[in-house]
Amino acid sequence: MSEFLKLKAVSADISIGGSTIRKMVAKGEFPKPVTIGGCNRWVASEIAAWKEQQIAERDAANGQGGAE
Repeated sequence: MSEFLKLKAVSADISIGGSTIRKMVAKGEFPKPVTIGGCNRWVASEIAAWKEQQIAERDAANGQGGAE
């Protein structure tokens, strides 16, 4: 079972402000939250997968197969 995170926790985890995260969600550049009781929560495993994807894209752009 996956953990749900508040925007503040997601923001702290990826060091990006909440308003920027909301803009990224609107553009389809970041995982969408789920609504629980009228509150937005992000799925922790989806955030972890997004972070791994960012690293993979960076490495691919730099012609690297893995971590430095």
